[in-house]
Amino acid sequence: MMTIFVTFINKKGGAGKSTTTGNLAAAFARKGYKVLLIDLDPDPDLTDWLLPAEYNGKNSISDAIRLKDLSICVYPSNLENVDIIPSDDEVEATDDQLKTDPLGILILAKLLKKFDTTKYDFVFMDAAPHRTRLASAALTVSDHYIMPVESYFSYKQVPKMIEDAIQIRDTLNPSLTNGFILLNNIEEKTTFGKELVSIQNGPFKDITLTNMIPKNTTIKEAQSKLQSIFDYRPDSISAFAYMYLADELIEKWTGKHD
Repeated sequence: MMTIFVTFINKKGGAGKSTTTGNLAAAFARKGYKVLLIDLDPDPDLTDWLLPAEYNGKNSISDAIRLKDLSICVYPSNLENVDIIPSDDEVEATDDQLKTDPLGILILAKLLKKFDTTKYDFVFMDAAPHRTRLASAALTVSDHYIMPVESYFSYKQVPKMIEDAIQIRDTLNPSLTNGFILLNNIEEKTTFGKELVSIQNGPFKDITLTNMIPKNTTIKEAQSKLQSIFDYRPDSISAFAYMYLADELIEKWTGKHD
């Protein structure tokens, strides 16, 4: 199987992007897949959660861009079968520098060309919750993208995100397929939750995933313990939800039924 590249993106903060990236990586790993996480967010929640303490302060994606070598910043994560390329507080400045370079959007393509990804089945990239050069760069190397939505405001960003992705597909990356909307942190019994679930029958129904992630305190509890939901509460409704979601995505992306 060729390595599959996926960007997790929403221009609105608080959509659960990093949480989704990490727990889905854990779900895929439990199904026997090898996953590489790349944290491209200047607010490094994914790194703080899943990078073991002994690697704090070591090389990050910023160093990889500066030294033109991704291999210097790949570390084993807190999750079995998952490696991580961390972010740090230099990423924002790095992104600003890339914006001054007409070819800055191709930075990840250049780095990945010199980096052996064949040992990974999936590469998950956690992009910043606003328009950055690195978020665009992630889409230039992606096969797919996921847009977590947990509020009306994050849902409002969907048309613009799709527009940006189509522009990148048409100009730089013809391999980029349609993205998927993930309903995240949903309380189905509330009026607000029901309104969000109705997205599945709305104008974007064809790209809205069937499986959703329900609101559950165990997800945040797991992160506070620096664990995935599967390590913290494998019997929780959240753990089952992420597994069902992983099954749906694997089928869509590979045609396999896990």
